[in-house]
Amino acid sequence: QSVRGVAEACRLAAGDATILSTLLDCRTLVGPDELRVRLAGRLGAMIRRAPRRHAEMLLAARREEAEKFGQTVALLEPNVKRSPGGLRDFQLVGWLGRVLHAAAAPDDIALAGGMSRDDAAAVRDAAEFLLRVRNDLHLAAAKPADDLTRDQQLRIAQARGIESTPGLLGVERFMKDYFGHTRRIVRVVEALERDVRRPHPVRAWAATALGHRVDGLFLVGPAAVAALPRDRRLPGAVRQARRPGRRAAEAPRHRRP
Repeated sequence: QSVRGVAEACRLAAGDATILSTLLDCRTLVGPDELRVRLAGRLGAMIRRAPRRHAEMLLAARREEAEKFGQTVALLEPNVKRSPGGLRDFQLVGWLGRVLHAAAAPDDIALAGGMSRDDAAAVRDAAEFLLRVRNDLHLAAAKPADDLTRDQQLRIAQARGIESTPGLLGVERFMKDYFGHTRRIVRVVEALERDVRRPHPVRAWAATALGHRVDGLFLVGPAAVAALPRDRRLPGAVRQARRPGRRAAEAPRHRRP
């Protein structure tokens, strides 16, 4: 536990993803709500000054955590909370929504243009599925337990009455549903991450205005090199770019011994 003022809490959140995510989810436990409202206002103003930087900070912290719990969705014994596509990634969707779109719930993020309505519904359903699995694990162990071990997979599949079908056991059907939900969450996180890394409009304009084209195919800007879209390439650029390679390949045919 620690006691911090509003200004100090925001200063610490600016450089620590764990503190930032904690304050994004903070709530009043007892007493008037005025202090939380002040904190939320100050934190929101800080984030609006550099939303992409704070979003990247959250993503980097999540990547570091995922390295300890597997970097693929299809783990034999996944951690329901921290493995890819787990509840931590669902939380990350909410944190990125707050930072980038001032919205936390999937439906609100969709209304703000951060994701499609179909993705919002998929994320919401996936979170409900994962929460039920996690609650089941906690009740069975009578303590916090987030590892979906093989024994627990078999127990849950049997408790839910998931029957085997030709070529697919009941536990395999359960895990197929599990991985389907986690993949949907990962897909949405990846889409939000692409939005974070998309060049800012001002930077994109500067790269276009200050950059120069090479062979009609590439744009060399002040800080990066990018391939031009097809509709912005010079006519015949691809044909001209390939000629030297073709001549070099044909040259040996005309050499004399």
